[in-house]
Amino acid sequence: MIRSLTCAMALLMASPFLAHAADPKPASAGSYIGHMVYFKLRSSTPENRQKLVDACEKYLRKHDGVIFFGAGVIGAGFNRDVNDRNWDVALHV
Repeated sequence: MIRSLTCAMALLMASPFLAHAADPKPASAGSYIGHMVYFKLRSSTPENRQKLVDACEKYLRKHDGVIFFGAGVIGAGFNRDVNDRNWDVALHV
């Protein structure tokens, strides 16, 4: 878990294309990069999932260049056969 979080943090800090904003900004001319990471925990308990979400919020949200940030667990309503549920926490920047 720590190794995956460290890799995600390194990628985010290295990217000059991300900026922080309290609210998502409307898209304007230019290119944006979307980065999605899905974490599968060895010990998938609600407490461990929440620890990872909290760590993402603490260490990854406030980087220059971030336009959108989201971290969380899958919603209970996404339980159809077509949905991949083989992950515990998702990160979208």
